[in-house]
Amino acid sequence: MAPGSYSRTFHGRIEFHASEGTFILFYPEPRSDLPIGRVRFSICHELGHFYIPEHRDLIVSGRVHNSVEPFRPVKNRIENEADLFASSLLIPSEALAEFIGSRKFLSLDAIFHLSDAAQASIQASAYRYVATTDEPCVAVLSKDGRIVRTRSSLHADALGFGGLGNQHVPEKSQALKCLGASPRDVLGGAAHTAEWFSERRYGAKLWEESASLGRGYVLSLLSWEDSGR
Repeated sequence: MAPGSYSRTFHGRIEFHASEGTFILFYPEPRSDLPIGRVRFSICHELGHFYIPEHRDLIVSGRVHNSVEPFRPVKNRIENEADLFASSLLIPSEALAEFIGSRKFLSLDAIFHLSDAAQASIQASAYRYVATTDEPCVAVLSKDGRIVRTRSSLHADALGFGGLGNQHVPEKSQALKCLGASPRDVLGGAAHTAEWFSERRYGAKLWEESASLGRGYVLSLLSWEDSGR
């Protein structure tokens, strides 16, 4: 492990040093603009690269992170797998089920509380919830209005809404309004699949909750209105 004061754009990296036959995990120490939850997520993400055999083979061969950039579909899949590993490690199924309790679903505000309770990043908490819930929903991370990453629930996948297909958040979305809001202030409002998703076989009413995470990042939770809310 190699904690340190790295650049503000660096979140973590794992390398294999053949001369010593060892792996080294580099990660930044917590600071005012990098909370402990985000650091823990970065560490667990890099551990995912170590424990998932295909990822570890890439590290040993020296083809990790930026080295697979030309093969974007492969890079995206690998990073997604490491994200899922990290969120599962930080928030075990039993702990998540106990937190949800009789509510059956979580609002975005509740996901913030889950993040605090688990000392996990907000993104990890949202991804973990979406990966385990029975309701159709999609978590969207955007930066300055441009979509960075999405996670869809199995129910949303089954309905044919496994990916947005769009590169930017809708013009009238709560997500865009959050760019001028204080971090963690949740804005909610009615939405529609036609606004958020590229062309699909059918449309459905949504409820959008969005909140700023700071530095232009916004987390949105899209839920189907007929999903029992």
